[in-house]
Amino acid sequence: MATHLDYDHDYYHGHDNSSNHSYEDEEYFADYHTVCDKQEVRSFAGVFLPVVYTIVLILGLAGNSLVIFVYLSHKRLRTLTDVFILNLAFADLLLLLTLPFWAADAVNGWQIGTAACKLTSAMYTTNFSCSMLLLACISIDRYRALVRGSTTAQAPTRKSAQRQRIIVCLIVWALAILLGLPDMVFYTVVQNNSGRHACRAVYPHNMARAEWVWR
Repeated sequence: MATHLDYDHDYYHGHDNSSNHSYEDEEYFADYHTVCDKQEVRSFAGVFLPVVYTIVLILGLAGNSLVIFVYLSHKRLRTLTDVFILNLAFADLLLLLTLPFWAADAVNGWQIGTAACKLTSAMYTTNFSCSMLLLACISIDRYRALVRGSTTAQAPTRKSAQRQRIIVCLIVWALAILLGLPDMVFYTVVQNNSGRHACRAVYPHNMARAEWVWR
């Protein structure tokens, strides 16, 4: 029995008699091409995404800059959560700086080369991952603070707490950079059927399926 793929191949290459194709078949393939045509989606994204990215960029820059100003205006950060929040604001700012490039990509395609594609993609993934990790660290630190408050456990000394902050932040940023390295390797500029350039990940055949499942 012929598979669906074989049937499509025969349909387009004329290996089957036209008399065997019903009106429903022709209607199906007409709908199939309509669904797969993404020109309207791209046109909508070319207008919608730049507007959304601009709003997010303006609000994000204002909010995170205010957070950084407030924290840096103090002489010292009192808790580990304060350090996490400050690092989170920096990570969000760096992530926001990639939005203009994605907005331009949505309008005109990627026009600034492969190196910028790799760097922007890696920067986005690194800071996004860092933000998620820092949020997790904040939750863990708040939980530890509640547990410590309900017990007689001794709080760490100031010197020990400062060392702990540095170590945890270094681990978080190192892990985030590690998560961003695959984008630096696999992202490149590709050209679609319409001649439009795009910054996309291109994986080897032996790992494409695994990468797709992982994401």
